[in-house]
Amino acid sequence: MMSLLWFFWLASVFFQSFGTLLSGQSVNLQRARISDGYRRTLDKAFGKLSIWCVVHDRPLPQSLEGDHPGINALLVDHLQFLFDEQFGVSSGRHALLAVQTRMRSLRGRLTQA
Repeated sequence: MMSLLWFFWLASVFFQSFGTLLSGQSVNLQRARISDGYRRTLDKAFGKLSIWCVVHDRPLPQSLEGDHPGINALLVDHLQFLFDEQFGVSSGRHALLAVQTRMRSLRGRLTQA
């Protein structure tokens, strides 16, 4: 009896996943892990960081992806700027998380920032 229930459960899981494939809707799991609203917030924070880099004649974050000390120094300076200009703590947090989200290899390596 238990093996029959196991078989039906397994069949239902298989056909649900197969049905999803037949519907033509594929889910990008990397994109789906963050909501659209929060992604827009992070994109906006990354845009502000990029603009700050251009205005202050600093390298763009994308160009420092392989340089962990360089991106750390850049983020520390940007976070200090946000603090000095009395932006909220969330502005700095979003800038740091935006860099980590876009450049997954830096996650856990931005300890100084």
